[in-house]
Amino acid sequence: MMPANSGGASRATRLLRRVSARQRIVLIGRRWHVFALALAGAYGLAFLSSRLLALLPNRFPLPTLLAVPLVALLVAVLVARRPRATDVAHLVDAHASTHDLFLTRVLLDTACGEFKPIVVEQAEERARTVEPRRVVPFRWQRKAGETLAAMAALLLAILFLPQFDPFGKEKKRAHVAQLRRELEETKKATELRLALVEKSNPTAKTSEEVTQAVEALKLTFNTMKPREQKANLQRLTEAQKNLGDLWKKLSEDRLQNSFEQDRQLQRLGAGKGQQIERWKAALQRGDTSELRKELDDIKQKAAELQQAPDSAEKREKEQQLRQQLKTVADFLANNASSKALQQSTQRALDQLALGQNPELSKEATEALQKSLEAMGMDLEAAGQAVRDLQQLEQALKAAQLGRLANQRSPLDGENCGGCQNMGDYADFFKKLMEGAEQVQPGGGMGDYGIGEGGVAPEKDSVKTDFTPERSKSALHAGKILLQWKTQEVSDPGKARELYRQRIEAVKQGVSEAILQERVPPGYHDAIKRYFDTLSESRAAGQPPPKP
Repeated sequence: MMPANSGGASRATRLLRRVSARQRIVLIGRRWHVFALALAGAYGLAFLSSRLLALLPNRFPLPTLLAVPLVALLVAVLVARRPRATDVAHLVDAHASTHDLFLTRVLLDTACGEFKPIVVEQAEERARTVEPRRVVPFRWQRKAGETLAAMAALLLAILFLPQFDPFGKEKKRAHVAQLRRELEETKKATELRLALVEKSNPTAKTSEEVTQAVEALKLTFNTMKPREQKANLQRLTEAQKNLGDLWKKLSEDRLQNSFEQDRQLQRLGAGKGQQIERWKAALQRGDTSELRKELDDIKQKAAELQQAPDSAEKREKEQQLRQQLKTVADFLANNASSKALQQSTQRALDQLALGQNPELSKEATEALQKSLEAMGMDLEAAGQAVRDLQQLEQALKAAQLGRLANQRSPLDGENCGGCQNMGDYADFFKKLMEGAEQVQPGGGMGDYGIGEGGVAPEKDSVKTDFTPERSKSALHAGKILLQWKTQEVSDPGKARELYRQRIEAVKQGVSEAILQERVPPGYHDAIKRYFDTLSESRAAGQPPPKP
C-alpha cells in the first residue's frame, strides 16, 4: 500500500502511484503478447487440421479470429497482478540513483526514529525531478508487430486456403448436418400439428359442425305442421340439401382404392392379413381403439430403445420397430384418406430412419415420441371423420324418408317426440308410409291412377290439319328422338332385348355419375330403385313408373 498524508497525497506518493500504474500496463502488455501468440498458434493448428485434413469441423469464420486477441487480453488482465509498493520504489531508486530513498519513504510507516522528517523532505524534493514515463517506458512496437503478423497470417489462411477432405470426414459431417436440419423441420411441423389438432377436439363422437347440422334436422322434424304440407316439404328439402353439401365437403379425399388395399394385404403377407382386416373393419366403423393400442406399443418400444445401450440386440429391435411402424403406415396410407394423418405418419417414419444415425439417435427418438402422439391425435380425427359421414348418411336417409312420408300424409312434429336419433326418425317415417293408404288401380287409360283401366275410344270423324312427315337427316347415338327402321311389326323378343341393353347402358352411366359427382347416399337408393323398376316394368310390357 502507498503511504498517504492526512492533508492529501504528497508528490512522492503521486510519483509512486503513476509508476505503479505504468508498470501494471507493461506487465499486461507482455502477457497479452505471449497469450496472443499462443492462442494464435493453437487457432492456426486447429484451422489447418480442419482445412487440410478435415479432422475438425470447419467452424472458423472471420468473426472467430477476433476471439484470439480479445481472449488473450482478458486472460492477461486476470493473470497480471498489481505491482507491490516496494518493487515500484526499487524501480524509482534504480532509475534516479537515490540509494533506496523512495524505498525508505515507503517503509516509514513501520519505521521509528527522529530521521523521518528528513527522509520525507528529501523524497519530496527528489520527486520533483523524476518522470514516471522515463522510469517505466512503453516499448510496444516490436511485440505488437509480431502479434499483428500472426493475426494477418491467420486472416489470409481463412480467406484463401481451400477446403480439403482426404478422409471424407467433412462430407460425412455435411450429411449429418443436413439430416439434423431435416429433423428440426419435422419437429417443428409436429409441434404445429399438435397445437392445431388439439383445438378441434378429435376425441368427440362427431365434429361440432356435423352435430349442429343433425340437431338442426331434428328440430325440423319436430316442428312439422300437419296443415302445412308444402311448407314441410320445402323445409325438408332445404335441410336435405344442406346435409348433402356437408356430406360432399367431408367426403372429399376419402375415396378408397380397393386395388391398393388388396395389393397392400399381399405385400404385408398372410401373417398380417387378419390384423389388417380387424383394423380395417374397426376404422370403417369409426373405431380407432385397435390402432391406438398399436401406436402405444410402438411408442413404448421406442422409449425402451432410447435407454438401451448400443448392441446387436438393440439394432435388431430397431429393425422390428421400423417394420411394425411401416405396417401401420401402409395400412393408413391405403385405408385412412386423411392427408394430415398420412403426413404425421410419414414424419414418424422419417424420424425413425434418422435415428439410425448414432449422432442423431437421441434427438430422433425424442422427436418420434412426439410424432407418434400426433399420429394418435390425427387417427382420432380420422375416426371422427368416418363417424361424421355415417351420421350424415343416416340423417340424409331420414330426411329422404321424411319427404316421402310427408308426400303421403302431412307430417306432425309432435308425433316425433319419442325419437332420439336418426335411426328412430327413419323407422318412424317407414311405419308412417307402411300404414298409409295404398293407391288402387282404377278407370284410367292404361297409366297409373284411379279407375279400371282400358283403352280410350277414338273418333274417326274428327278432322285435323296434321300432316305426317319424316325427317331424312342423319341420326346419331345419344341424340335420337324418333326412328323408323321398317314398316312391319317388329319382333317383340328382339325389341325387349334391345330395350334391356339400352336400360343397362343408362344404369351404368348413372352409377358412374353417382360416383363422379359424389351424390349423397340419401339419393342412391331412390335413383337405383327407379331404374330397376323401369327395366322390369318395360320388359314385362307394363307402363313406366313415375319418378
